[in-house]
Order: sequence, then C-alpha cells, then structure tokens
Amino acid sequence: MQLWQRFVLLHWCRFVKSDQQAGFTLTEAIATISIAGVLATIAALGWVAFLNRRHLTSAQDRVFQQIRLAQTQAESSRTVWQVSFRNVDDRLQAAVHTADAPPGELPWEDLIHNIQIDPTRTTLYQKDGVYRVQFSQVGRVNGRLGRMTLQRSADSPARSCVIVSTLLGAARKGHDQECRVR
Repeated sequence: MQLWQRFVLLHWCRFVKSDQQAGFTLTEAIATISIAGVLATIAALGWVAFLNRRHLTSAQDRVFQQIRLAQTQAESSRTVWQVSFRNVDDRLQAAVHTADAPPGELPWEDLIHNIQIDPTRTTLYQKDGVYRVQFSQVGRVNGRLGRMTLQRSADSPARSCVIVSTLLGAARKGHDQECRVR
C-alpha cells in the first residue's frame, strides 16, 4: 500500500468514526429547548406590553385630535363648540358638536376599542357618564380645565392622558405619573 493510500484510509476511518459519534445527547437537547422556551416567553410578554402601550397611545392621539378639532371649529365658526367623550361597552366614543346640540342627537364616533376612560383620574366636567371640554367663540376653554385619562383595563397600571391645562386651551399629552390626580 502506498503512502497516499494509507493517509486517505487513516483519515477516512477517523471521519467515519467521528461521524458515527456526532449529535447531541438528550440532556443537551432538553437544555437548549428549555432555554429557547424561556427566551420566547420573555419576548412574548415584552411584545404584548409593547402592543398594549401602542394601543393606549393611539387612543390618546385620537382624543387629542378631537379636542383640537372642537377648538378649531369654535374659532372658525365663532360659536361655542365642545367635544364629548363616553364609553359604550368596550368602545371609547367622541362627539364634536356645538354646545347647544341636543344630547340625543350627538354625532358619536367610535375612536378605539378596548380602551376605557379612567373615572378616578379624569377631571373634566362630567354629567351622566359623558365627559366634555367646551371652547368659546375664540377657542378658549369655557368652564373647567382638566384631564382625560385612558386605561387599557382597570387592572392595568399603564395610563395615558390628555391635559387641557390653560384657559387659552393649551392641551398636552401625558403618561402614567402625569395622569395622576394631585
């Protein structure tokens, strides 16, 4: 047998032998799968929290837009306008209308599902479950200042709010700590 044949045979035997012993033990496979499962669980919980926060921020944006719309309508028409908010089932609804509009004929619009008004932290004028902000003919707040606080559910700690903070009608957005009643 020539030298090159011995070399090939020797390495071939090592390759075949190591190939027969390749693979993972059951313990290694279980450990790897367990670690992957724990990491997937952590990632899923983080993703759900992200989606909940995004949903809450989206509702906050819609409330802010409705408040600005009522203020703009009051300035442009030179009449008193208001925006009203309420919860019906699991839907947050808003209506932008003149202040003298009959309550039964308000143009309610669904803003977002699965978001609730937090009644313990909302300080806007409220009557019969309807919260409102009213603007004068020049776009200034008519009546009470305050905040509209939103929550995903009663047991969720995350809160978002829109704060009407000056008589001039300045509104800003807040989260969590800013949404607490002082």
